[in-house]
Amino acid sequence: MTGETDKPDTPNPADDPTVQSGMHGDGHGVGQDDPTIQSEAGTGAGTAGTVRMFSKADAPKEIGPYKIIQVLGEGGFGIVYLAEQTKPVRRKVALKVIKPGMDTASVIARFESERQALAIMDHPGVAKVFNAGTTDQGLPYFVMEYIKGVPITVHCDRHKLDIRGRVGLMMQVCEAVLHAHQKGIIHRDLKPNNILVEYNDSRALVKVIDFGIAKSLNQPLTEKTLFTREGQMIGTPEYMSPEQAEMTIQDIDTRSDIYSIGVILYQVLTGSLPFEAETLRSAGFAEIARIIREEDPPKPSTKYQTKSEDATDRSRTAAEQRMTDERSLTRLLRGDLDWIVMKCLEKERIRRYDSAGSLLADLQHYLDDEPVEAGPPSIAYKASKFARRHRGALVAASLILLVIIAGSIISTMFGISEARQRRIAETERDAKSALLDVELAHSAGLSKLVDVLVQRVDSLEETAGLARLQVEHLDRVRASTPDEDLEVLQQLAKAYLELARNEWTARNPSFRDWKASEAALAESEQLLAVLNAAGASRAQVLYLQASIDTHRGDHARHELKDQDGAHAFYLSSLEGMEEAVKGDPGNEDFLFMMGMTFANLGSVEAKRGDHEAALEQYERYRETFAGLVSADSSNPLYQRNLAVALGRCGNSSGKLGDAAAERELLQESLDVRRRLVERFPEQNRQLRDVALAHYFLASRLHKDGDTTEALQHIREHLGLMEQLAWLNPLDARASGSDLRFAHGNIWLIPEYGGTRSEQLEFYERFHERLLSPQADYQSGSAPGLGLLLENLGARSTLLLDLGRVEEARSVCEEGLGLCENGLDTEVEQSNCSYLREFHDSHFSSAGG
Repeated sequence: MTGETDKPDTPNPADDPTVQSGMHGDGHGVGQDDPTIQSEAGTGAGTAGTVRMFSKADAPKEIGPYKIIQVLGEGGFGIVYLAEQTKPVRRKVALKVIKPGMDTASVIARFESERQALAIMDHPGVAKVFNAGTTDQGLPYFVMEYIKGVPITVHCDRHKLDIRGRVGLMMQVCEAVLHAHQKGIIHRDLKPNNILVEYNDSRALVKVIDFGIAKSLNQPLTEKTLFTREGQMIGTPEYMSPEQAEMTIQDIDTRSDIYSIGVILYQVLTGSLPFEAETLRSAGFAEIARIIREEDPPKPSTKYQTKSEDATDRSRTAAEQRMTDERSLTRLLRGDLDWIVMKCLEKERIRRYDSAGSLLADLQHYLDDEPVEAGPPSIAYKASKFARRHRGALVAASLILLVIIAGSIISTMFGISEARQRRIAETERDAKSALLDVELAHSAGLSKLVDVLVQRVDSLEETAGLARLQVEHLDRVRASTPDEDLEVLQQLAKAYLELARNEWTARNPSFRDWKASEAALAESEQLLAVLNAAGASRAQVLYLQASIDTHRGDHARHELKDQDGAHAFYLSSLEGMEEAVKGDPGNEDFLFMMGMTFANLGSVEAKRGDHEAALEQYERYRETFAGLVSADSSNPLYQRNLAVALGRCGNSSGKLGDAAAERELLQESLDVRRRLVERFPEQNRQLRDVALAHYFLASRLHKDGDTTEALQHIREHLGLMEQLAWLNPLDARASGSDLRFAHGNIWLIPEYGGTRSEQLEFYERFHERLLSPQADYQSGSAPGLGLLLENLGARSTLLLDLGRVEEARSVCEEGLGLCENGLDTEVEQSNCSYLREFHDSHFSSAGG
């Protein structure tokens, strides 16, 4: 049973990560579909250790008096089986048990809390618990109602419910959650996958499930200690309330669930999430939390107003699934439903509905065409909220405005003295400098203010006009700043450089306006010339010029594919930074920039095929960051760059024929990355780095003939990559290119000495991941469908090789069934062609 999510991005193929200056993005770990078996942050080396894959052969035939039929689902620490009870009544049940070896105190506590939470409640909208016990191996389990349903979003779209029908279903959700709250239980992970809809006597009934991270308001759910650690994200970010996103041990009350219901209501009504899934998937912990706490989503009625082809297609699809047209859908959502949803989504919980009962009543008011409790927020409220969020920038901007107005009017009307006018002009410059400081220090300057304002405009023309404000603002400040004001000029040079990076970046195809970026770079370079001529800090000028040269080098290398041009820019950057470091040897910013320049030069040389020159640059890259780690061993960015440098030195050594050095350096790189995972277990980047290090080391060991150790490393690689995809469904890279990359490496198992049965088991495990909501293969999006078809082809071939002919036929025909839905990419077409040929050769009457 799966729910819906928005389509993930299609990221670049997984490889040894390219580290860029200033890229500090955090990863994030979130709960699976079964949050009671969610990964605990802080498990130390075990997080990056061997990940045991549960085999179907391991499934017991019976647990207690229950006969096991099949696996319904599996998470990091537990398994849910479909089982049959024969006494005292015959019925199918769902049986949840902790995996062998996973029975830690925290997991058992969370497991017990879910059982207790379900046992406390007695409502038709909440899954019932029938029994509990312990297996022969001493593992706790409990037995609950088997719900043959689908996520509420899937049900609504599959049956094309109109808006009133969808509101009616959400009222059932409110009733079930209200019952939980009245029993003192806060769910804390409400989302479509945890709200199933099944039919009973031709009536659709909602069932709320998975109280695995529920919290009791009144008393402990278990006698064991169960708590939320500060700094750990509990829940699913797409549906998480602002107070949950704080990740602190603050009180979470029932209004947190109201926020989550609001997100689901938004999705049920519009077909989309309040915050685009791509935005959250590309962010780390800190950015996810900031978005949830600070940014306001568009109202449901305005969700698809952007005049893009994608928005138009999604709007049309959403309207069709609600049995209406686009214009009518907007009209239906505008007003009462907008207000109800946005009241649920208030950042300050005191402004939300005070209970699920109040929300339930307002939804009934809507259906009865009565006035709703929710209403449009006042202009004063919107203004005050905006001001609180951007207090620093607004104060500085207001000061500028007041000084300009006061200075112009007073000096004109009263002819004040030149000395006074000079003081006013100095105050104005100070205010402008303050605004730039706010913009640069807090990343909440005009570019961020523009993003906020864009949410409040309705046309592309207005959006484009707002986007030009940043350039116009910088131009105005530059025009009014004398060349003698070196401090403000230096801030301006940095601001123009940041603007250039925003206009063009190698990592985001949405920002590839090189012409605009070039214009901003030219302004920055002109200011640097003025600063240099006026005697500004030589080291700071060199640092800024090196940053500009690096940006030009990145453009030449990634977009123009001009390795020689990139090399020249990087070399210029290096010369400047070497001079800057001589003047200030302990400046870590200078050393960081210089180290990154060595890395860039090494990449260019490696691309050219000059591995000796590449190794020389990578050695300098390694030495620089080894020195930085020695000076500050607590900085994870320094540690990560050291690990990457070791890996690149190893790779280049191998290219030059020094297998022993490559093996030693790759092992050292893996060790550094493992230590980082122990310190930062919640970061996807660190876990991904360990997985890739296992892959690189496995390749070297295989070349050396050490197949036993190579096989162990490739197993670690595959297990960790699968863990990334399973535990982090919001991370587009984890559930997209990483999964595809790892899937493509499963063929290495027999190559490295493993069995075909083990290879098949990995394919089956990855098949389950490809059927998860984030794969989104049902909508025909790449890479989901193409990879799923590839998986089915590989499994069918292996099954036939193992003599399991009927299973091979069934899997092959499953793939052919998907091929009938229409194919959009060459990958999909190629895999379907293979499946057809394979079927014709082995299973058709002609092929025998």
